Amino acid sequence: MGLVNEVTRVISNNLNVNIHSLNISGDEGYFHGQITLHVKNNKQVNNVIKKLLEIDGLEKVTRNSS
Repeated sequence: MGLVNEVTRVISNNLNVNIHSLNISGDEGYFHGQITLHVKNNKQVNNVIKKLLEIDGLEKVTRNSS
């Protein structure tokens, strides 16, 4: 299963979080992505980050507040 597919599956199916936008770019096997989510609270944000970091091949997850 592809990394992007796994990331979106974890977010939408397992965590019941809505994806607002998804932007992914790649070069020579390295990918960078920005995903904007609609979450209910900080607990949900922390759970998303924790679950994403469990995905093999995903190196970094950061939170940007807007």
